[in-house]
Amino acid sequence: MGSSQGVHLVSPVMRAPLTAVVTIVALAVSCTGTSTDGVSPSSPSAGAVPPGSEAGPSAQPFDKSFLEAMIPHHESAITAAKLAQQNATKAEIKDLAGAIIGAQEAEIAQMRGWLAAWY
Repeated sequence: MGSSQGVHLVSPVMRAPLTAVVTIVALAVSCTGTSTDGVSPSSPSAGAVPPGSEAGPSAQPFDKSFLEAMIPHHESAITAAKLAQQNATKAEIKDLAGAIIGAQEAEIAQMRGWLAAWY
């Protein structure tokens, strides 16, 4: 449509941490896809796990990997939001960036607390 430049949905600053998150989560999911006896976790013979209960040994590696991947992802969001605060011309963008920083910092603290408590 006249422009040869493509739209970049993910900035180079965010690409590496996002790729790491996707890779770690995909790896963790693949590790929990079937139990050691070959029964799929979604099959009726696998047994139901009530919501809120421990899902067994396969849940811990995924949970830990997820938290460890999400912390740098959130840190990258904070870096991007700080750039927005410094460079944005619209007050709404600067306000949004401030809200992102506050939310991401709180979530990082929560995830680090969980890692310390659980692992």
